[in-house]
Amino acid sequence: MKIVFDTNVIIDAVASREPFHREAEAILLMASEEKIKGYLTANSITDIFYVARRSLPETEARGIIRSLIYSLEVIEVGGADCWEALSLPISDFEDALIVMCAKKVEADYIISRDNNLLKVACPVQVISPSEFLARYS
Repeated sequence: MKIVFDTNVIIDAVASREPFHREAEAILLMASEEKIKGYLTANSITDIFYVARRSLPETEARGIIRSLIYSLEVIEVGGADCWEALSLPISDFEDALIVMCAKKVEADYIISRDNNLLKVACPVQVISPSEFLARYS
């Protein structure tokens, strides 16, 4: 099963955001154990590093990024992806880009806590971490 992580779910795990981090960590563990194929977008990495760097030393923040790159496949984002994301009827460009990347890798799900993204009709099903774990853990 292929899943694309929305940035907010990764940040939940990295920043230990209560009460969300346990679910995010559980799904990341499934990916690191190769029970699922996990993806994240290249542009998400910069946001994750920025958040991690605000509360951790740079060496630890870089270690987190290394761990994510090791455990998850990074989806490259190019100009064509950006153009196609702009054509989607999704007002949040970052969400549209994640949807495009999920479509590109033929993902089964996008895992997100973003209420707006959860409500959008898109070519890849968007599911919350809790719903994903209820179905697949």
